[in-house]
Amino acid sequence: MQPLHLLSQKRGQHVNRSEPSIGVLLRPQDLRLAIMSSERLMILKPHNWSLRRDHGLLLYHSRRYGEAVQELSICMALAPTKDAEVLEHFIEKLHLMRLESSWNSLLPPSAPSKLS
Repeated sequence: MQPLHLLSQKRGQHVNRSEPSIGVLLRPQDLRLAIMSSERLMILKPHNWSLRRDHGLLLYHSRRYGEAVQELSICMALAPTKDAEVLEHFIEKLHLMRLESSWNSLLPPSAPSKLS
């Protein structure tokens, strides 16, 4: 059986079990299955902005930031104005996270990350 992970937890960080957590516990396999299911739903309803939003957030939680930016950008084009404004700020944050993760991948394995 695979271990449970907090969605809000970054790799390498330890969870303080004495404090209450707001993160959702999810097995990596469950997250992959949820992404596959949301892809199938989007095939059935490609112009449903809320399905695209949910799919983008699943991609974000699985740290697939590039794909999340793409899906949420499409979602922003389809969403009502109020929701599009909220998504715009989140997409900007995702762009920065994507840049940071690409910088971290350029560092040699033995070098500590100065970005974290």
